[in-house]
Amino acid sequence: MPILINNIIMKKNLFLLVLLFVSTLITSCKDDEKMPELIGDELNKVYYKGDLDIKLNNVTVGEDIPQKIYITKTGVNLIKMELNNFSFSGMPIGDIVVNNIAVIKTGNNHTFTGAEKITLPVSAEPCAVSVVGTIKGNVMEMKITVNVPVVGIVLVDFDGDKMLVNQSSEAKLTAFTIAAPDSIITTKPVIDGTDITFIVSDSTTPEQIKTFVPTITISENATISPASGVATDFTNAVVYTVTSEDGIYKTEYTVSIGGKATVYSFDKWKELWSEGDWFDPTPKYMYSEVEPVEILGSSNLGAYFLAAYQFKGGVNVLEETTDVVLNSAAKLITLDARSIANKLVPGIVSGSLFLGKFDIAFINDNRLKCSRFGIPFNGKPLSFKGSYKYSAGTDFVDASDHTNIVVVDGKKDECSIAAVLFEIEKDTDVLTGLDVNTSDKRVAVAVLADGTDKAEYTSFDIPFTYLDGKSFDPNKKYKITFVCSSSKEGDFFKGAPNSTLFIDEFEIVHEDVAPVAPVE
Repeated sequence: MPILINNIIMKKNLFLLVLLFVSTLITSCKDDEKMPELIGDELNKVYYKGDLDIKLNNVTVGEDIPQKIYITKTGVNLIKMELNNFSFSGMPIGDIVVNNIAVIKTGNNHTFTGAEKITLPVSAEPCAVSVVGTIKGNVMEMKITVNVPVVGIVLVDFDGDKMLVNQSSEAKLTAFTIAAPDSIITTKPVIDGTDITFIVSDSTTPEQIKTFVPTITISENATISPASGVATDFTNAVVYTVTSEDGIYKTEYTVSIGGKATVYSFDKWKELWSEGDWFDPTPKYMYSEVEPVEILGSSNLGAYFLAAYQFKGGVNVLEETTDVVLNSAAKLITLDARSIANKLVPGIVSGSLFLGKFDIAFINDNRLKCSRFGIPFNGKPLSFKGSYKYSAGTDFVDASDHTNIVVVDGKKDECSIAAVLFEIEKDTDVLTGLDVNTSDKRVAVAVLADGTDKAEYTSFDIPFTYLDGKSFDPNKKYKITFVCSSSKEGDFFKGAPNSTLFIDEFEIVHEDVAPVAPVE
């Protein structure tokens, strides 16, 4: 019996000893394996602003480049890193984004590492990206490696500080205006990407160009140099630099005069008077012509000539003061003269207005020679601009043969608007209705493509196109004309009676080109 009791006591003590050992072992293991520290908002939605040093295939391609790194918490001790709009040496790489980067936190210090394959615009194949770095307090140091197929290995070193307040990275110019009358700046500044151009009238003085004061709108809290509201000399192109609020991004905008414009507004008209006769010496009003009459010709004198044949239709180029774009416009009408058509009188008389002169002295030679197209022009024409509206008459008439005038069923009349630059040898050289569309003296043309009906005023801006084998030579002499007709085939005496064309606010935009001195 005593032996049995002793055995039981010994076994119990052994169990307690094993239990104590296991308990001690478990406690020891818990002391050795501390739980990891968890990251919080200190790494969530924060920016680090600093500088990048960049190597491509171990060759330095950029140093101290300002940049921001955006960090977002994505999970338990996981972050996402974003380096946006990354580029170097003029090569845009794209946005470098790596998700689920592992972080180990120790007090205020963090170490992190991660890798991912991403798609970048610079490469058709996925690019392997890896990051490794530390954040000690508010300071980040990081290395980024990007393997860009074909391009090579891009190594990026970043050192930056945590931004207490995020600042905008936008550096845009959104509006650019210059307060000046339309008689000085005919086309307001137009923003095309980073190019801004405006057109001045050819009467604008150099002194005016040197004192234009622009008003500029830019991204919120960004800065610009030169400043808005400061008188600036635009004789040559001016570069404006917009810097983002965070100082990282800069955008350069080039502002220049895109050309000079000769403006034909059709606002001023001159009444023409007869000299009277023996029975009544009082001058009598005949009709009006648009000014300046020295350079603007019309078909009015030809239409007025028809009165000698008892034509009662009047003239066909009139001042319009109600239906206009601005102030006054010109109204061109195709007249029906079939009732008096003969060898000298066409059955269809289209209204025409042009740069040049109408000379009735050629009526007995060839009616088309009466239109003497062209005025001297210095400079290289760039574009032909203006506004028009058009309404075609009902019946299209072919009066090319005054002995057999017919109505062409199903044919619709169209208007015609075109500008022509042509070379001259003598100051008296002109083009006429016979050759304005065919002469080999023509160098460049700007032709309205759509001459169909337009119920409302429609603007056009047509670049001059140089004809085959032709180019502008600053050492040669040129004349220029625009020709507008209420019937496109009016020079062949075809068109629809009462076809009506309104034109307003024409411009010929050009650039000054100095003659090239001959090589001695």
